[in-house]
Amino acid sequence: MSSLLFLHLFLGLFGLKILIKLVLNLLNLIHLKRKAGQIPGPIAGLVDHSQLRRIDSYNADKMCFQTIVFLADTLLLLGFLFTPLYAGYTGWVQSLPWPGLAKGLLFFLLINWTLWALELPFSFYFHFVIESRYGFNKYSPGEWWTDNLKSWLMNTVLTVVVLGLILALWGDRTAFTVTDILVGWGIIFGLTVLFMYLVPVLFIPFFYKLTPLPDGPLKERITALVGQTGFTIRGIFMADESRKSGHANAQFAGFGRNKTIILFDNLVDHYTDEEILAVLAHEIGHGKKKHLLKLMLMVLVESLLFLVFAFYLLTADFTFQAFAIPKLFYSGLFITYVFFFDVLSFYIMPFSSRFSRKLEYEADAFSRKLIGTAGPLVSVFKKFIVNELDNINPHPLYEAFYYSHPTLWKRIKALES
Repeated sequence: MSSLLFLHLFLGLFGLKILIKLVLNLLNLIHLKRKAGQIPGPIAGLVDHSQLRRIDSYNADKMCFQTIVFLADTLLLLGFLFTPLYAGYTGWVQSLPWPGLAKGLLFFLLINWTLWALELPFSFYFHFVIESRYGFNKYSPGEWWTDNLKSWLMNTVLTVVVLGLILALWGDRTAFTVTDILVGWGIIFGLTVLFMYLVPVLFIPFFYKLTPLPDGPLKERITALVGQTGFTIRGIFMADESRKSGHANAQFAGFGRNKTIILFDNLVDHYTDEEILAVLAHEIGHGKKKHLLKLMLMVLVESLLFLVFAFYLLTADFTFQAFAIPKLFYSGLFITYVFFFDVLSFYIMPFSSRFSRKLEYEADAFSRKLIGTAGPLVSVFKKFIVNELDNINPHPLYEAFYYSHPTLWKRIKALES
């Protein structure tokens, strides 16, 4: 492949992605306004027209905001990667009198830090304008800054650890073999398992204060429910989400015997014990149906494809010639990453979204069977529509492309069928 053909292919797929995304966003926004006030049958009587207009307004505001953020991010990336700026940045880093490993880390850290800083105004606006407008934001400015600085610190540490390992192994290479692909695949598998293990013991506690669920009827019923399914858990904890937002959720985190139940305190405070048990039964369903394993296998397949793709592009001269840069591993790796995960992965999103929605239906059905009735989970979904302002009127194409979960009214309809 010639460098010019590669550059045109890259730009063509990138441009098509922008067009598709903007068209889908516009269709969804028009659909929201056209369907405003129309209540689907399964939730008739749950919300009135004024409540539904508030739901549609919240989702329309988020849709407009997401479109602006997307355009800003896209223009930033286009301006950086497809102008002489990228070659100039690469040349500046390469000119530093530092070891190759340090240059590679600095190359990515400066990009990450710049993106983090540029995203701060958008994050502030989302929380303190949009979320506040609809009563969800509970952040104080100080707490918001603290969480953002924590995100910066964690991102920096993970970048140094993961990319440090990659650069140490391949940073001075210009050709790669099947052995390199297998070694890289093994590293990805090991890191995936390690991070899954660390989620409940390191990552979540870094952002939330976790306290053991107090002894009482709820804890006893959760313990009995988990025991009934043969699950082994490390513990049941409450996360102080109420100091950040008004949203409610629950999840299983961890891997193997390190699995941990995390309940947002908003869920415990505003939902009945039966409803909480139904939500946890849904999460247990993901485990019992091997959904985590299936998703992990998908990640591993995608990782293998990326490694083959990446090592091919990092070996080829045209990759570097297209951007007028020297054949440097770290600079080529950034191009490869953007091409694969920011561009090519976009086109398989409808398939992964459809698969994810199928798993959600299966977990809902498991919850209904385990609890013995669909009532509590249906009650949760109805409350989510009112309390979380969940979008019940997305455009069908937008939903098919992006939604990893079916809309709540469709889940209610499936549970009651």
